[in-house]
Amino acid sequence: MSLANRLIRDRKLAPVILIVPDPTVAYGYHAALGADLIPYVDEKFNTLTDRRFRGVGGISHGAAIAARMAFQFPDTFGSLGVFSGGIVISEKPTFDTWIDSSKNHPRVLISVGDQDGIISLTQNLTDVLASQNVPYELNMEAGGHNGTFWSAHMESYLLWFAEEWE
Repeated sequence: MSLANRLIRDRKLAPVILIVPDPTVAYGYHAALGADLIPYVDEKFNTLTDRRFRGVGGISHGAAIAARMAFQFPDTFGSLGVFSGGIVISEKPTFDTWIDSSKNHPRVLISVGDQDGIISLTQNLTDVLASQNVPYELNMEAGGHNGTFWSAHMESYLLWFAEEWE
């Protein structure tokens, strides 16, 4: 049984729709997910469309995709989870523009291992958020950029998203 199913069965997590796209996609994929996939899912399933009930998150490259989605489509996503990821330095001006153009910002959880090989990307994202006064929660714990670190924290990641649903 999957972790999400167990949490739902144990009544720790409300029933959810989890969409896990292939993370090996090209830059710009976030726009297609935000502009096309979300409306499609809303049309096909009985979803709660208020941004409070919709979060986006990812691991590694998926975290960058998630961050782009959350800040390009701030009226769609109420929560952003960035796990062992961030943005490249050249994206900072784009994020500044997205953040400046909206009053809606997602609540943000950033979780990274202290030995993560791409921690500089996490720093790029936290630099932008701090300079724009966007609140975020940063959890840095022992670990690297690997499945061991992610698996150890996956339950707390999922439960963090659900905090806004009550």
